[in-house]
Amino acid sequence: MNDPWEYPGELYEIIRAYYRDLQAETDFLKSYGLKRGDYLLDIGCGTGTLIRKLSLDGINCTGIDISRSFIRYARSRLPSSESGVSIPKLSVEPAQNLLKKITLSQRYDVILIVFNVLSYLESFQQVESLVKKLRTTLKDGGRLVLEFAMYLNFVPRFASNMTVNHWDDGLVINRAITHHIDPYNAMWTHEEIMSVISGRTTKIYPQRYEQLIITPIWIERILRTCSYSKIEAFTNWHKGNRLSDESTCIFVCTV
Repeated sequence: MNDPWEYPGELYEIIRAYYRDLQAETDFLKSYGLKRGDYLLDIGCGTGTLIRKLSLDGINCTGIDISRSFIRYARSRLPSSESGVSIPKLSVEPAQNLLKKITLSQRYDVILIVFNVLSYLESFQQVESLVKKLRTTLKDGGRLVLEFAMYLNFVPRFASNMTVNHWDDGLVINRAITHHIDPYNAMWTHEEIMSVISGRTTKIYPQRYEQLIITPIWIERILRTCSYSKIEAFTNWHKGNRLSDESTCIFVCTV
């Protein structure tokens, strides 16, 4: 089995577009006053889609991701230094190194952990330690934005096996997915075989990773324990509050 997330960044960009609304995400952040000259850290930035867009507006962005392939792709998409826009800083860091990587040398106006990255950490203890550490790296009045899937909301329509297809400019991505739940340890295991068909060529990328089943009430308790304030909760990037089968959970809190 390959290392998870080590497949070409251009494939991730295609898959991401099926699940994300880039304009809604940027509008959401700007509604909290994110502006030119501010500093933003995106933990689990993937191929840097969001921070590349924000950097065009003069926001100083830093992105960290576990995937070398994604960061390599993100760097290939950066504007030139002569473009006059803020160039994002990008680095590869395993999840277990995040607490060592994040220091007081730079303080941020906004820190993002979105697209379910929290669930990919190794343990609930690591999530709690990270949230606690991040409070010290935010500027006064800065905001931490967390987003994670409400997996228990999927239980009524849980599918142990499923197939998902994506198309883009003659490219076909077929994802054969198997899910397992470990209720005792609150873990969700995702296994998939990704087949990428382009012309007469087919490439296979096997994936396997475990995800923590994080609940909103647990995250809110951790945030309050770590002395975050003004905690807001939403079910989508349009600041909705109606729960549906497709809902995510987004917390915005202030220091």
